[in-house]
Amino acid sequence: MGKRIFPFYEASELQYYHSITCCDATTPIAISSLLIQRNWIKKPKSWRMISSSSVLASRRERGIKRSGRCTSIRTCSLHNFFVGFLIACISAGTLFPGSIPSCQGNDKSEIKTNSGSFDETATTDSAYDFAVLTIDDLDEGIADLRYGDQRLIRYNVPSEEAEERQEEFCSKHLETLFLMLSTRFNVTKGSVPLNIQTKVVQLLTLCSSEHPEFRQQIGSFNDSIVLRAILSMLEEGDPSIHAVVGEAIWILSFNNEHNHSFLTTNHAIAKIASTFVESTKDLESDEISDDDKAAYTLAIMWIAAALQNLAASYCATDSGHCWWEYGVEDNEEVGEEGGLYLNEESPLVIDGSGAAEFIAKFEGGELANILQMMVCAEPMTEEDEEFWPSVATIDSALNAASDSRLATWAAGGLLKNLSMYTGSRDVPQQSQECLCALMQSEDWLESSKAEDALFRLGIQEEDCGEYGDYDEEDHEDEEDESDEL
Repeated sequence: MGKRIFPFYEASELQYYHSITCCDATTPIAISSLLIQRNWIKKPKSWRMISSSSVLASRRERGIKRSGRCTSIRTCSLHNFFVGFLIACISAGTLFPGSIPSCQGNDKSEIKTNSGSFDETATTDSAYDFAVLTIDDLDEGIADLRYGDQRLIRYNVPSEEAEERQEEFCSKHLETLFLMLSTRFNVTKGSVPLNIQTKVVQLLTLCSSEHPEFRQQIGSFNDSIVLRAILSMLEEGDPSIHAVVGEAIWILSFNNEHNHSFLTTNHAIAKIASTFVESTKDLESDEISDDDKAAYTLAIMWIAAALQNLAASYCATDSGHCWWEYGVEDNEEVGEEGGLYLNEESPLVIDGSGAAEFIAKFEGGELANILQMMVCAEPMTEEDEEFWPSVATIDSALNAASDSRLATWAAGGLLKNLSMYTGSRDVPQQSQECLCALMQSEDWLESSKAEDALFRLGIQEEDCGEYGDYDEEDHEDEEDESDEL
C-alpha cells in the first residue's frame, strides 16, 4: 500500500471520472481523500472540480483519445482497469465498506451513504474547513423538525415537542447549514451539490417557523450571505428549487426588518417577481410535460406567497401583524375621514408600501394581470377537497398541484396586501368581483384571503351581490391559527 499504484491519475481526475458516472461531487472527494491517505494517488493543488475539457486534454497527453479508445496498450489497459475498478468497487462500497458514500443506480438526484456521515478526516482537511452534514443527516433533520407534520403549507409549529426539536437541532446546526450554503460562492473549492443545498434551505425554513431569533441569525450571518445564496438559487431554472426558495423567502421575510429590507431591494424583489412571471408563462406553454406542470404550480404558489409577505407591513405587536381598521366616512363629524387606517395600538415597524407598489407596477402591470387571472379561477368546492391548499400534504402535493388552483390562496394573499396602500390598491379593486366569488370557497385558506382583501378595500358583503353569503363564524377559528400566512 506504500506506493502509488495509479501513477497516471491525480485526485482531481478521480473526482471527475467518478462524478460523471455517479451522483455527486462530494462522493469522489471522500473517495479521493481515502486514496490519498493510503498514498495511492497524489494530493491535488486544489479540490475544485476540473472541467471535462481539462480532463480530456490531460487524457490526450497520455495517449487516451476522446472516444475512449487508446493510442497505446499501456495507457489503455491502465485506464480501463482503473476506471472499471473504481466504479465497480467503490460505487458498490466493497473497497472501503461503510466508510464512503456510494450511489445506487443512475439517479443523480441523491447521494446514498453506508455510514450516514462523512469521514471527517476525509472532508474537513481536504474539502472544506468545517464538517459537512451528509444528505442522510439533512433528511433526518427535516423529519425530526417536522415531527410527523406533513402539511404542505406549514404556517406554525404544531406542538411543544416539535418546538423542542426545532430548538435543539437548529441551535446546534445552524452555523454548519450557513457554511454549507455559503459554498455557492466558493470559487476555490466549489459548492456542495445542488440537491444538498436545496435540503439545507428546507431546514432553514423549518428552523425559521415561529422562531424570530433564528430568522435573524439566518439573515444577518456574514453580510447576508445566506440570503444571497438562497436568492441566487432562483437562477437554477428548476421549478422544484424555485418552490423551496419561495417558501424560504415567505417565512424569512415575515416580521424581520433586516430580511425584509434585503429582500425588497430592487435587485432582489425584481428577481423574485420575474421568477413568478416567467413560471406562469412556462406553465401555460406547451413546452412542459404534464408531469412538470405540478412542479410549476408549486413554484408559482410559493413565489406568490413570498411576494405576499414582502408586500406586507409589520407592526409592534406580539405576532408582528398590524391591526388595520376601515372607517366609513361620516360627513356629520368634523375631521372624520373614511378609509383604511392603522390602529394606534399597533405602531408601524416595517413598511411594505414600497414593495407593494413595485409589485403592482412590475413589467408594466404584467404581474398584476396574472394575479387577477389567478383569483378569477373557480373557488374550491367540497368536491375539490383533495386539491385544497389547507389540507394538502407533502405526499399529496404533486396530486394537489395538478390543479393550478392550489396557488390561488397565495395570489389572494398578495392582493390582500396590495389593498393596503394607495400606490397598489387599484390592482385588487379591479378584481373585486372575483374576490367576492373567492370568498365563497369551501377552503378557509382561500376564503380568508379574499375576505381580508375586500375588508381592506372597504367592500362589504352587500357590495358583493350574489356572492354575499359568507359566514364569518365558520372560518374564525381557522383564521386565528394562520399567524404567519
